[in-house]
Amino acid sequence: MVSRFQATSYPIYSAQMQRLPSMLTKLCLLLGCFLSVLIRRIFTVLFVILTLCNISFAQNESVNLSIQFLSNEQVANVNFKQDPFGEHAKRVTEVLEPYFSGFEKEQEIVILETFHVDKKPTFHIHARPAMFVNDMEALKKKLTKLKGVKALHVRFHLAYIIQLNGGSPDPQAPFVPLFKVPVKRAFERLEAAPLKGMKERIQKWANSEVLPILAAIEKASEAKMEGVRAVGAMVANTDISESTDVVALTEGNPDYWRGVLEMAPGNQLVTASKVFLHVAKGELDYAGKYLEVLNYFADPKTVAGYYFRELQWRLEVFQAELTARINGGIMMHDANHYKEAIATYKRILDDYPHSAWAMFELYYSRNTLKMYRKQADADDRSDWDASKGAIFKANPLYNMDVRALTAREGYMMQRRAHISELFKSESSFSKDFIELADISLDLEVYGFAAHVYWLVMSSIPRKEYPDRELMPYFLYCLDKLGEKDLKNNFEGDLEGDFKRIAEEREQLMKESPTYQAFQK
Repeated sequence: MVSRFQATSYPIYSAQMQRLPSMLTKLCLLLGCFLSVLIRRIFTVLFVILTLCNISFAQNESVNLSIQFLSNEQVANVNFKQDPFGEHAKRVTEVLEPYFSGFEKEQEIVILETFHVDKKPTFHIHARPAMFVNDMEALKKKLTKLKGVKALHVRFHLAYIIQLNGGSPDPQAPFVPLFKVPVKRAFERLEAAPLKGMKERIQKWANSEVLPILAAIEKASEAKMEGVRAVGAMVANTDISESTDVVALTEGNPDYWRGVLEMAPGNQLVTASKVFLHVAKGELDYAGKYLEVLNYFADPKTVAGYYFRELQWRLEVFQAELTARINGGIMMHDANHYKEAIATYKRILDDYPHSAWAMFELYYSRNTLKMYRKQADADDRSDWDASKGAIFKANPLYNMDVRALTAREGYMMQRRAHISELFKSESSFSKDFIELADISLDLEVYGFAAHVYWLVMSSIPRKEYPDRELMPYFLYCLDKLGEKDLKNNFEGDLEGDFKRIAEEREQLMKESPTYQAFQK
């Protein structure tokens, strides 16, 4: 058996297979690089600058003011009524310029404004060198008297950067009070939380900050994009709970698949809604499996691409803690302390019930303990039969299976194991994505297979897979999911294609060495 110690659950992303021109590799998900990329990409706001273009500070060259996003600029487009937002920014600058015009010290001032859904904006003032306390309090009093603007959906952060008399003489000096961009604060709070707290923070972020924006963008789509608009309405009207069936809401929803097809290549907005519904429910394994693939195909300039990067670093933090705790249980198991290992995995599952890995290790230690006590033998698969349903529900493509009694079961076990052999070389990624879709099809994970087939068709040049026509496979998967109408938009003998695909998969199974070994 391969080593059960793991460092990450994202093999495709770990292979650094992003090939879009402005790719972000896994290294950019490390905090320092992530923050430096974020800070570099901050720029003068799109529609605020239009209202500020008539404001000139030329008469006071000692004050240099710029306005910068600390939240994603595309979020602003749906998160505010633009005219009031622009007027508000204009009023703020009309307070700041005269207030600082008499300051003689060389300083850099950062004023962080946070917009809220349920209250007026709040301001935090940071300076290097430090401002006098009474000056800071007087400025904050002026700013809080301004007529506020509320965000429509989620919190949003804006920074006013003021260079006085050329700026701080020491640009490396800390701000007083200490200034941290909001994403760094979020990272630190997540990293400091226990496993359950990490999971809950990620769930809350998805539910309260991501899904409302995705829904708003989808609902505002063109009228002809009926599927996208319907998905937006579904997301906006769904209250996530433990009983919510995200697979039924998406893969079992004809509007969802229509929305997937309506999106331009690279824009994974509709699929992002599915991913973040899983995240909001706490199904991080399930979401992570999709993220492995979507990170390769998503345009990083889109809202979905932005949120995928945000999700990735959060899952990296979560996965590091989960890995450490599970590896602790594995060490106890390998030292023959099975009861202690079992207790460890139970505690992990109390904190994160959707961990396929922890469920597998719990099964493994329980079964080993039974065999140690002579309560079961190596041929007894009752424990695995009782455990595998929950494991494969948490991660339908979990690559470990345990026992096979039939040739078909042996082949499916081999297909699962083959997943870990994919994406070893970037030159074979096109082929590997198709193989991943084929494996998912064989394992009857039709929703995942359909997504991968569609992504390959819509994003990878046909010359990279000239011997395969993937559209029938995509539609075959939808047919298996119960979607019978979408295929009517496509020409050809699809019923004949479906029969051919079923026979092809059956024949490939029967011709495999694994299947034939069982037959012998």
